[in-house]
Amino acid sequence: MKNNQEVIFETTKDQAQFYSKAYLSFLMFMLLGSFVAKAQNTYTWTGNVNSNWGTAGNWQVNGSTATNTPGTADEVVINNGQTVTLGASVTITNFTLNTGGINLNGFNLNINEYANFANTTVNTTGGKILIANNNNNGVNFNNSVINAEVEATAYILNVTGTNFYETTKLVGRVLSNGNTYHKTVSFIINYQTTAEISRNTADVFKDNIIIGGTNVSSLILGGDSFTTYLPAGKTITFDPLNNSLYSLSLRNFHQQGTTSQLLNGIARYYLNSTTWDAPLEIDGSTISVTSSTFNGATKFFGNIFSNGNTYHQNITLFTKPGLGSVVSQTTVDDFRENIIVGGSHNLAIGSDNFTTTLLDTKTITFDPTNAQYRLTLKNFHQVGNTSQTLNGNSRLTLIGTEWDAPLSVSVTEFSSTSSVFHQSTILTCTATSYNNGNTYHQDVEFIKNGHSPWYIGYNNPEIYNGNITARVNGYSNLFMAYSPGINRFQNNITLDRRGASFGKIVFGANGGQSILEDNNVQNIQAAPGKLGDAEFHHLKLDKASNDVNLLTNITIVGQMEFVKGLMKAAPNSTGLVIFSNNATYTGASATSYVSGWVQKQGNADFIFPIGIDTQYRPLSMASLSASAPVTAYFVNAPEPTGVGAPKCAELSSCEHWVVNSDNTAVTFTLGVNIDNTCVDPFPSNPSLFWFDKTQWNALNATVSGNMLTATETATTVPNNVTSGNHYVTIGSKVSLPGGNTMTGSTSVCQGQTYIYSVPAQTNTAYSWKLPIGWSIASTNQNSNQVTVTVGSNAQVGPQTVSVIPSTVTSSCEFCTLDPITLDVTVNTLPNVGSIVGLTTAKAGQSNITYSVTNTTGTNEFVWTLPTGVVENGSGSTGTITTTVPYITVDFVTGFAGGNINVYGTSTTCGNGPTVSMFVSLCTTCRASNATLPDNLKNNHLTVFPNPIMGSEKIKIQIEGQTEISVVNVVIVDEKGAKVKSFVQELQNGIVEIPGQSLAPGKYLLRIQVGSEIVGKKILKY
Repeated sequence: MKNNQEVIFETTKDQAQFYSKAYLSFLMFMLLGSFVAKAQNTYTWTGNVNSNWGTAGNWQVNGSTATNTPGTADEVVINNGQTVTLGASVTITNFTLNTGGINLNGFNLNINEYANFANTTVNTTGGKILIANNNNNGVNFNNSVINAEVEATAYILNVTGTNFYETTKLVGRVLSNGNTYHKTVSFIINYQTTAEISRNTADVFKDNIIIGGTNVSSLILGGDSFTTYLPAGKTITFDPLNNSLYSLSLRNFHQQGTTSQLLNGIARYYLNSTTWDAPLEIDGSTISVTSSTFNGATKFFGNIFSNGNTYHQNITLFTKPGLGSVVSQTTVDDFRENIIVGGSHNLAIGSDNFTTTLLDTKTITFDPTNAQYRLTLKNFHQVGNTSQTLNGNSRLTLIGTEWDAPLSVSVTEFSSTSSVFHQSTILTCTATSYNNGNTYHQDVEFIKNGHSPWYIGYNNPEIYNGNITARVNGYSNLFMAYSPGINRFQNNITLDRRGASFGKIVFGANGGQSILEDNNVQNIQAAPGKLGDAEFHHLKLDKASNDVNLLTNITIVGQMEFVKGLMKAAPNSTGLVIFSNNATYTGASATSYVSGWVQKQGNADFIFPIGIDTQYRPLSMASLSASAPVTAYFVNAPEPTGVGAPKCAELSSCEHWVVNSDNTAVTFTLGVNIDNTCVDPFPSNPSLFWFDKTQWNALNATVSGNMLTATETATTVPNNVTSGNHYVTIGSKVSLPGGNTMTGSTSVCQGQTYIYSVPAQTNTAYSWKLPIGWSIASTNQNSNQVTVTVGSNAQVGPQTVSVIPSTVTSSCEFCTLDPITLDVTVNTLPNVGSIVGLTTAKAGQSNITYSVTNTTGTNEFVWTLPTGVVENGSGSTGTITTTVPYITVDFVTGFAGGNINVYGTSTTCGNGPTVSMFVSLCTTCRASNATLPDNLKNNHLTVFPNPIMGSEKIKIQIEGQTEISVVNVVIVDEKGAKVKSFVQELQNGIVEIPGQSLAPGKYLLRIQVGSEIVGKKILKY
């Protein structure tokens, strides 16, 4: 089955031929046998006396002349070609009339069982043929002429080639082919079977057709290869007492004339290749119409399936509960006039494979008195300029439709996908609705009522070439540009909310991008007298020319892209661009920004993308102390406060920024853009000035790139404390003509002198502030230039040199200027302290170490040795440079005493002072390490552990008071050879010597502490 069609009790053409030939012959034989079994006697007509039925001599019973006429239980056979005339009404059981005829003569022929009329004529002047077959027997009319009323009931009625000149009623399974019905004929099907009328050979109907049956019976009227006609002025209707027919199938059926037709049974209707010249109304459960032509107005009530039909007049489609109705789905329907829809269930018009067209000047409407559950239009093209209105308590779905004329829709639920609207469009709905990928070439208005949302651009973006109006009358949200994709807006956007507590208008809530583009001026505005704000999750401004006038508030809750063009939000107007907390923007530049009001919310750092006309002049706020709305805009005109500048300061007289806040005090740092500033000349020491609603406050500021940013904070004054605006402008404090800058060395050394200066200014005194340990060497200590000495005791590290100028301006105003400072680093001299080592020695002593203490700022040490003293290892004499604060020497032949000298050097401060130690010649000193004392004179020296093992360290502990911090250690093996030497500083009275490199054996430690040398033996396992 296709197109939701239901099964009917219907035979095919071959089946019908089978019934009418072989099977029916067999069935007639069986029925006749049944009659013979039941009938008492069989009367055969001889006509030996006259033509009168009531003459006994005209009958033969079982081969003998009858003595009476047939009774109610008898069978009658007339087959000799004679015509029998009734003289009274008769009742019999079975009846066969084969050739010849019968003249009812105004009386009734009552047949209770089987009846067969073949090749005969029945005449009457008022009588009837009444057949009441109660035993499932058959009735046949074949090639006969029936000039009497007929009422025949049987299980099967086979009617072929017969003319019925009077009213005929056939009840049962009727098989009618090639007959002519001159008066009204009724076909009542009362068995679970299918009747076939005009199926194999066309029946001719010259009067009305009445049909009926039970809910298990079906009727097929019409053939596949010829046309069956209903003549002009006649009707086909249902018997009101038998209107439960399961299905009626009309095939190649042509209703002629202008007489309206009404089929209002509860049947299923199947119309195939039919033609209706007059208005037609069908009311049933299912109505399937294929390849038919309707020349009059047509109404269908039911589950409707229409394909390949032509409707020349209005077509009304009223649905009923069931499978849903489908129109123009598999083969296109041709609508030449208006379409009216209604009902209580789904109706779909159109197909995926072709376009269904509504012609110019025609309309499709909802019937105002009959609600439509859901109407779906698919690939439906409304042609021409006739306005269309679809208003009803219903659901409307548009898929791939095209509307050439203005369209107005007001329904419960509305959805539209991939449709094109060429003229103005008004769309109104109440329930949850969805729009996808539509194009609006002219103005469109979206009106959302009720409590459920409407998603515009739900899966695919929409294109708007005309103005749009978004209106919310209820408590639900209207979501525009909903899902990911680009939604293009090329004209005005009008926002219409009933109030702040009602539903919102939201653009791009699920990732959709809204682009304001094209070359015309666009307005974003509120409807007259209405609240017009909206939220944008992703708004892009990309105007090739002209700008966007913002005449109502919009809130950026996600991102705004500036590409080209201005968003003009005139100060003090109703237009305001609001960036919610954490909202961002990109691309703001001299060609795309907000010319007017911008408000930020929250406490995140923010740069207001503002300017005016051709000037992009953003304002920044950072480190906000509280979360509160702050609004700002730029004005290229003098500040309006009328309050003078602070003492010793000047304000811009050509531009300013306006800042407003709510009832919350917010502290922050300010910055303004200085590109294209009108402040000329731009001050060398610019400052920002903040008007706190009462007075101007100077904020020190620095220039970085194109921004002048304050290094001090500003604080808003809550509106509930003092109303009004805050203002920001550029200005400067009184400064030296050469600028507030100081020149001089930034890296200095103790004990040296330096020159520092600032620009000179008449009528100015300079108060210098120097670090501790510094002094002014020049005579005029209040000059703009001074010579300073960095004392040897000056504090080392970062320091600041500052001077405070005090001047008298041209207006005789005494001004103490801000300090001018210079950061410097003080470096220490390379001092080396005193020399520690033997003060007496003799030739032959070796590995004697001399060291210096309290070394500071020294990179290298320059030693000068006396005659007879050489560096241990190298043998160098005279001046020797080391990178460590000690030197190991040998006393050799020729030593007669002398000074050992040393000074430190550094890359920053050069050479330090020289220190000396005189070493005298000792005549009583021992030259052998083996005879060294094993302890100090005034302190106790201990070596542990002893012995040592593995990687253990040798620890040397000195107990007692000593000013010596450096210990020299020489390790000598058993043969007197030097193995290692170390110079270590005491840490808590202990030095540690690595022992892991010593091989197992006996060693002597030669330990020098100051001028004393002791020896300690140690064993390594």
